[in-house]
Order: sequence, then C-alpha cells, then structure tokens
Amino acid sequence: MKYSLLNTIEKPPGEQANFELRNQTSTALYKSNWDFRRLSWIRNALAHGSKPINEATIKLLGARQLLEQALRDVLRTLRQ
Repeated sequence: MKYSLLNTIEKPPGEQANFELRNQTSTALYKSNWDFRRLSWIRNALAHGSKPINEATIKLLGARQLLEQALRDVLRTLRQ
C-alpha cells in the first residue's frame, strides 16, 4: 500500500477516525519522508513543549521567520 496523507484525508465520513489507518500512514511517512519527520518534530515541540530532537528544530523554534519559512516549505512539499 502506498502511504500518503491522502490515505487519511480523502476518506468517506467516519473513516477519518480510523486510528489504525492514521497510525500506519504516520509511521510509514515518518520512516520514508524527511519533510513529514521534520513537521512531526516541530509539531511535537510546539504542541507538547517537548524538547526538540535536533539542533535544526531548536534553531527554527528560536526564530519566527525561519519557522514560518520552514513550515511553508514542508507543507508545499507534502501537498505534492
């Protein structure tokens, strides 16, 4: 099965809540997609106050303009 964000987004109503599908998709993307992994690190640091996993994420969190540009870049790539 090819994993993509569309696996969990473009589903009939009710199937978006399928935790197992979301978890499988997230795990596969985390392993295979640098941008998804990067977004995950940023999200965890912002949402949970988790210690950033690497220096690049620490740098992004310390500079709003860098963070905004990184998020634009990552989201642009993930939309493709």
